[in-house]
Amino acid sequence: MWEKRITDRGFNPFDTLAAGWLTHPELIDSIRVTARIEELPDDRVSASTSDEPKTKPYLLVEPTTERTSREIIYCHTPRPEFKVVLLKRLAARP
Repeated sequence: MWEKRITDRGFNPFDTLAAGWLTHPELIDSIRVTARIEELPDDRVSASTSDEPKTKPYLLVEPTTERTSREIIYCHTPRPEFKVVLLKRLAARP
């Protein structure tokens, strides 16, 4: 998806949700999850392009109610009001 949709004219600011959660947590929907990295088949490689399947690391998360050392806060959806805050910050002069 990234390689097809993202060009040098723009980008998807995925880290913006994490930064927004730090400054305006009430505007970002989030859940507690456990996280792990697993090496799995690369979803960008079709089976016909290679005899040997290629892999890549994936971040996998699962909702949790228990406190663990692998627990993180997964920010997934900004509320509509966050757009106003974000645009105001981007347009502000340093």
